[in-house]
Amino acid sequence: MGQPRIVARFSHFAVSSAILVCLIVFACARRSSGQTIVWDPSKNTLGSDGSGNWDTTTGNSIWASGGADSIWVNGDVAAIGDGTVNVTTSPIITLDAAGGVTVGGITFNALGSGSTVGYTINDGSGTGADPLVVNSGSVIADNNTRGVTTINANLTNSAAFGMTIAGSGNLTFGGNVGIVNSGAAALTIGNTSNVSPLFFSGTLSINSATANHLSATTINSGTVVAGNTTAFGAGPVTINGGSLRLNAATAAGGTISGFGGTSSSATGAGTPWTVSNTVITSNPINSNVMTLTDGANGEARAAYYNTPIAYAGGFTASFQYTPVTTGADGFTFVLQNDPRGAGAPVGATGGGLGYSGIGPAAAGGASGSVAILFNIFNGNDRGTGLAMNGGVPGVNLVTTNATNNLYTNNGASNNTAAQQLFVPVAFLGAN
Repeated sequence: MGQPRIVARFSHFAVSSAILVCLIVFACARRSSGQTIVWDPSKNTLGSDGSGNWDTTTGNSIWASGGADSIWVNGDVAAIGDGTVNVTTSPIITLDAAGGVTVGGITFNALGSGSTVGYTINDGSGTGADPLVVNSGSVIADNNTRGVTTINANLTNSAAFGMTIAGSGNLTFGGNVGIVNSGAAALTIGNTSNVSPLFFSGTLSINSATANHLSATTINSGTVVAGNTTAFGAGPVTINGGSLRLNAATAAGGTISGFGGTSSSATGAGTPWTVSNTVITSNPINSNVMTLTDGANGEARAAYYNTPIAYAGGFTASFQYTPVTTGADGFTFVLQNDPRGAGAPVGATGGGLGYSGIGPAAAGGASGSVAILFNIFNGNDRGTGLAMNGGVPGVNLVTTNATNNLYTNNGASNNTAAQQLFVPVAFLGAN
């Protein structure tokens, strides 16, 4: 009678052990997310360099964690590049998970000392269907100074998120990359102090072919190169440190072309311009044409480009102005450094030309501005002038005759309707 009881106990123990083993294996495969795991296409469990597919399937467990193979769990932090191998052909990481993979951050480590390239991450679908879904607060750090690291996949999230760029390498968002989240996305480049891990001393190139959905961009350190006028979307750009420049692809000759299509509100939404209004409420930008006023009394409108432009090396600008009614008062071309950025309000109406008051007096002495004034009103001396810090009428620059009339190229006085004035502006650079 005792022997069967012993057998039954042993069988029960064997079944319990099998269940225990299954639970252990299940726990390993379904570990919690948020861990830092290393790219390991050679599967040596230590991390290695090379090409491969990035998804969440067990068949592509080309990651390593704690000296063992691992699969990617959405929300993990990726460490790519082991620094021991000289790489001369850019390794390609292909995203092939439907809906993309979710990252808590990415660090590109330095490759071997003889390397001449960086990693490239591609959207496997080629259509944007396999993006990098970026958790809010994520850091993308490029520490590979041997070559250029390129991301050719959309950066997205269904909710608002913030993302920081750090490191010392050259990171490029490729031509088919967009920050296409449905919520607001804030991009921060580095921090303002030379302290790791968030300091950025490298170069970030943004070459997105379509408008990014950025609510705000803050540049604290490093060099940021905008490949086109939609690189930062419609959000403001704040420069606390580092530098921002527009490359040759942005606009030939250092100019910005057009007003960005058609705005969707009186404040210029949907374009790279922010518009402030007094009295006038109509849509300011239609088919790449900006309307400043529409003939009612007391109107004024100001439109500032959302991205600050580096001026030390000089720039050129040109535009065509067409009065649609006879009357007052004129317009100005303004450069300002108001702490409110592109959201600075329009200046005084009438003889103030929408500029009077734009400068230190309007912003607690913390800013400055300069403007070229164009007065076309018969009731005042007509001509061009130079003004600073919101001071109108400023200093006379050009008089076309003894009465300061402003003329167009056909010799007609420019205060009548439909007579166009072409205005070229050139600044040769700071000394």
